[in-house]
Amino acid sequence: MKTIFNLLFLFVVALVLSSVSFGIDAAPAFFGILLIASYLQPSVQSGVLQMALCPSVCAPELPVNYSGGCGIVARPGGIKKFAFLKCDFQFTDITDTQEWIDGIANGDIVGSGLVLAQKPKGSFTKKRIASCEPEAVVGGEKTVTFQDFNSDTVTPGGAGTLLFDFYNAIQGQVQNYRFAFYTCDGFVYGPIDDFQIEVDDVIEDNNTGNAFIDGTITWNNILMISPVKVNLDGIL
Repeated sequence: MKTIFNLLFLFVVALVLSSVSFGIDAAPAFFGILLIASYLQPSVQSGVLQMALCPSVCAPELPVNYSGGCGIVARPGGIKKFAFLKCDFQFTDITDTQEWIDGIANGDIVGSGLVLAQKPKGSFTKKRIASCEPEAVVGGEKTVTFQDFNSDTVTPGGAGTLLFDFYNAIQGQVQNYRFAFYTCDGFVYGPIDDFQIEVDDVIEDNNTGNAFIDGTITWNNILMISPVKVNLDGIL
């Protein structure tokens, strides 16, 4: 619509100017010049709009498209177990299940029981770092919340406190551990360094309820953790 109005306006201007300044015979030529100019104008404007937003040296390599274009294949939720690693333990290949088996056998990795856990969306810190730019994301905090309904089934007689010892050891020396979590669909997220953990026991108010461990694990990162596929069922 805007282009049509521009053409009509130029047409009127051409007729008026041609009649006044050049005479009727010059009108067609003058109108032709203005018509050509009207067609060239959008090209000039589009050229301005298409100017590069950044120098070529700053242009990123595009990520690979992850969708096959045949509809959505949804991913299941659920965090199955946690893994806590000694701070000096490093994987050569985290996808090698034998490294997990050896790490557990050598006392470098310990797994939790089955947990009820989720990872909600993280929170982000924004700050204005340039007067003419919007606020930039300068920090992020990620969280896993969980409940552990297990009891000590290792100590004979059901009188053990290994569940409490387990989480107290992690919380008491959190700086000496690395953390990873294993999802229901067989992905490992981590290991995560420099995390914090808050855990406490909850006892509901009647004997039809439960006693359980309620906790939160947090770490700082703006980016998401890219998980790896590892089958740890029966291992962790």
